[in-house]
Amino acid sequence: MQEFLIHLVVIVLMAGVLLFWAIPFVAVALLFHRYSAAWLAERTRLVAACGIAALGIAPSFDIYRQPHPIWLRWWDGEAVGAGVALLSLVVTWAVIYLQIKSLHRHPKPA
Repeated sequence: MQEFLIHLVVIVLMAGVLLFWAIPFVAVALLFHRYSAAWLAERTRLVAACGIAALGIAPSFDIYRQPHPIWLRWWDGEAVGAGVALLSLVVTWAVIYLQIKSLHRHPKPA
Protein backbone atom coordinates (compact mmCIF):
# COMPACT_ATOMS: atom_id res chain seq x y z
CA MET A 1 0.00 0.00 0.00
CA GLN A 2 2.85 2.36 0.83
CA GLU A 3 4.38 1.95 -2.63
CA PHE A 4 1.00 2.71 -4.24
CA LEU A 5 0.73 5.91 -2.21
CA ILE A 6 4.27 6.91 -3.17
CA HIS A 7 3.40 6.44 -6.85
CA LEU A 8 0.18 8.41 -6.40
CA VAL A 9 2.01 11.35 -4.81
CA VAL A 10 4.66 11.31 -7.55
CA ILE A 11 1.99 11.30 -10.27
CA VAL A 12 0.18 14.24 -8.67
CA LEU A 13 3.42 16.20 -8.35
CA MET A 14 4.50 15.39 -11.92
CA ALA A 15 1.05 15.87 -13.51
CA GLY A 16 2.12 19.03 -15.29
CA VAL A 17 5.05 17.28 -16.97
CA LEU A 18 2.87 14.33 -17.99
CA LEU A 19 0.30 16.70 -19.47
CA PHE A 20 3.02 18.61 -21.34
CA TRP A 21 4.21 15.39 -23.02
CA ALA A 22 0.60 14.54 -23.83
CA ILE A 23 -0.26 17.80 -25.64
CA PRO A 24 -0.42 16.15 -29.11
CA PHE A 25 -2.67 13.36 -27.81
CA VAL A 26 -4.98 15.79 -26.02
CA ALA A 27 -5.19 17.92 -29.18
CA VAL A 28 -6.13 14.87 -31.26
CA ALA A 29 -8.70 13.86 -28.62
CA LEU A 30 -10.31 17.30 -28.73
CA LEU A 31 -10.38 17.32 -32.54
CA PHE A 32 -11.83 13.81 -32.59
CA HIS A 33 -14.55 14.76 -30.11
CA ARG A 34 -15.46 17.87 -32.07
CA TYR A 35 -15.50 16.43 -35.58
CA SER A 36 -16.96 12.98 -34.92
CA ALA A 37 -20.35 14.36 -33.87
CA ALA A 38 -21.82 13.59 -37.28
CA TRP A 39 -21.44 9.82 -37.00
CA LEU A 40 -21.01 8.95 -33.28
CA ALA A 41 -23.18 9.39 -30.21
CA GLU A 42 -22.01 11.77 -27.48
CA ARG A 43 -21.15 9.03 -24.99
CA THR A 44 -19.14 7.05 -27.56
CA ARG A 45 -17.28 10.19 -28.60
CA LEU A 46 -16.46 11.00 -24.98
CA VAL A 47 -15.24 7.48 -24.22
CA ALA A 48 -13.03 7.44 -27.32
CA ALA A 49 -11.66 10.94 -26.76
CA CYS A 50 -10.76 10.08 -23.17
CA GLY A 51 -9.02 6.96 -24.46
CA ILE A 52 -6.96 8.98 -26.93
CA ALA A 53 -5.93 11.41 -24.20
CA ALA A 54 -5.13 8.51 -21.85
CA LEU A 55 -2.78 7.05 -24.47
CA GLY A 56 -0.68 10.17 -24.15
CA ILE A 57 -0.82 10.55 -20.39
CA ALA A 58 -0.66 6.97 -18.99
CA PRO A 59 2.53 6.83 -16.89
CA SER A 60 5.19 4.20 -16.52
CA PHE A 61 7.79 4.41 -13.75
CA ASP A 62 11.53 3.85 -14.03
CA ILE A 63 13.79 2.51 -11.28
CA TYR A 64 13.92 5.98 -9.71
CA ARG A 65 10.10 6.19 -9.60
CA GLN A 66 10.09 8.92 -12.21
CA PRO A 67 6.94 8.78 -14.34
CA HIS A 68 7.13 9.05 -18.10
CA PRO A 69 4.30 8.37 -20.53
CA ILE A 70 4.31 4.79 -21.78
CA TRP A 71 4.50 5.89 -25.42
CA LEU A 72 7.66 7.87 -24.63
CA ARG A 73 9.29 4.83 -23.02
CA TRP A 74 8.43 2.72 -26.07
CA TRP A 75 9.72 5.48 -28.35
CA ASP A 76 13.08 5.35 -26.51
CA GLY A 77 13.17 1.55 -26.93
CA GLU A 78 12.65 0.75 -23.26
CA ALA A 79 10.65 -2.29 -22.23
CA VAL A 80 7.26 -1.76 -20.59
CA GLY A 81 5.25 -4.84 -19.72
CA ALA A 82 1.94 -5.23 -21.51
CA GLY A 83 0.05 -5.83 -18.26
CA VAL A 84 1.52 -2.76 -16.58
CA ALA A 85 0.83 -0.65 -19.67
CA LEU A 86 -2.78 -1.85 -19.90
CA LEU A 87 -3.42 -1.27 -16.19
CA SER A 88 -1.92 2.21 -16.36
CA LEU A 89 -3.96 3.02 -19.46
CA VAL A 90 -7.24 1.82 -17.92
CA VAL A 91 -6.69 3.71 -14.65
CA THR A 92 -5.67 6.87 -16.53
CA TRP A 93 -8.71 6.57 -18.80
CA ALA A 94 -11.00 6.16 -15.77
CA VAL A 95 -9.56 9.24 -14.05
CA ILE A 96 -9.90 11.37 -17.20
CA TYR A 97 -13.43 10.10 -17.92
CA LEU A 98 -14.63 10.74 -14.36
CA GLN A 99 -13.07 14.21 -14.37
CA ILE A 100 -14.76 15.14 -17.66
CA LYS A 101 -18.08 13.73 -16.47
CA SER A 102 -17.86 15.80 -13.27
CA LEU A 103 -17.18 18.91 -15.35
CA HIS A 104 -20.28 18.19 -17.46
CA ARG A 105 -22.38 17.73 -14.31
CA HIS A 106 -21.39 21.07 -12.83
CA PRO A 107 -21.33 23.66 -15.62
CA LYS A 108 -19.72 27.00 -14.90
CA PRO A 109 -22.13 29.88 -14.41
CA ALA A 110 -22.23 32.41 -17.23
